[in-house]
Amino acid sequence: MNNHDDWGARLEMLLESLIKMLGKTNEKVDDLNKRVHQLEWCMKNISLRDKDTAIFTLVKDAPNNKHEKTEKSMKKHYSITM
Repeated sequence: MNNHDDWGARLEMLLESLIKMLGKTNEKVDDLNKRVHQLEWCMKNISLRDKDTAIFTLVKDAPNNKHEKTEKSMKKHYSITM
């Protein structure tokens, strides 16, 4: 009987652990979803203003060096920092 109780307690602990993991995953998905909506909104609003001239770059950190002037950079350049 004691072995059965131990197995039940382990199963309960496993279930609680899985529920916590699922909750954390859902939080991360919600945060990612919010970020995607923010980026979509930014890109939509910028592209409506400068429809034919916008170039988009998604970067993790803001650039440290000055943007070199190239043929592509003659157009307006928007960096969206993550």
